[in-house]
Amino acid sequence: ICVADVTTALTGPATLTPAQPSGTYTATFTNNGPSTANNVTRTVTLPAGATNILVNGVAYTPTTANTIDFGTAPSLASGASSSFTFSFTPATTATGTLNIVSSVGTDSGQGVDAAANTSTIQATVPAVADVAANIVAGTAVAAGTPAATGGARFTATFTNNGPTSAAGVVPTVQLPAGLTNVTATNGGSYNSTTGLVTYAGLTTLANGATTTSVITFDAPATGPVAATANISTTTSQAGQTSNDRSSASLTINPAFDLTTTLSGPASSVAGDLVTLAITTSSAATSLSTATTVVQTAQLPTGLTGVYLSNGGFYNASTSATTAT
Repeated sequence: ICVADVTTALTGPATLTPAQPSGTYTATFTNNGPSTANNVTRTVTLPAGATNILVNGVAYTPTTANTIDFGTAPSLASGASSSFTFSFTPATTATGTLNIVSSVGTDSGQGVDAAANTSTIQATVPAVADVAANIVAGTAVAAGTPAATGGARFTATFTNNGPTSAAGVVPTVQLPAGLTNVTATNGGSYNSTTGLVTYAGLTTLANGATTTSVITFDAPATGPVAATANISTTTSQAGQTSNDRSSASLTINPAFDLTTTLSGPASSVAGDLVTLAITTSSAATSLSTATTVVQTAQLPTGLTGVYLSNGGFYNASTSATTAT
């Protein structure tokens, strides 16, 4: 009586991370004999939702869901083996234990079938979270606007998209150093030397949890004001870190107080030269530099011999004088 005894062995990583490449597995199919095995089937069943499957380094599309079919070998001699490597990407939602199973079969009789026809790796999936940071700037404010009357503000939001709780959470917001009267809700603390806002009381985020911090401060003399929110966690994120950082910029409108005075004689004799002085100044309380300042003066029409310093010009028809 011709008897064969086919078996399979599976080796590879025992830990998987959702949405990340698995690493390389090797499936080996062997005939322990003593006779040749005919029509040997060779397959591997992957966890549900597996994608990006490679077999011997080449992309593979299963004809049966989650199953790699290495093809049926017409024959496998006694003592002979065939091996294949493969890898895949577990589903983003993968949790717990994932079974990877290789299977072998033959049309030939196997007698007592002493060697196992299946081999299983029970790969564990560590807890995975997906924390995210977002920051939005408030509306533009004038330079010097006090925090007490609205001031400048940012709103930072820290979220855990799950599916598991996030531990060792460290949320921060980076602001410019030296801001004044900074407050941050939900326990935020501002370091005026480094510009960093930290949240000592926020160390964990449950699945689906969101916390918001409104940060207000005196608007500085110049802008814009840049802010960057960041969050990290000691819980695995399976590579989902692109949403851990967010930046925003707040516009600060210039704030200045200009004063213009006109001085000169109150009367003059016809034909005499009259000198008038137009002076524009910025008050000492101005926080910003005034730009594109235009001085104008309304004079009688038809004057002659008009001279203006600082590039001014006189329109005899409208009697307006302008200096920039």
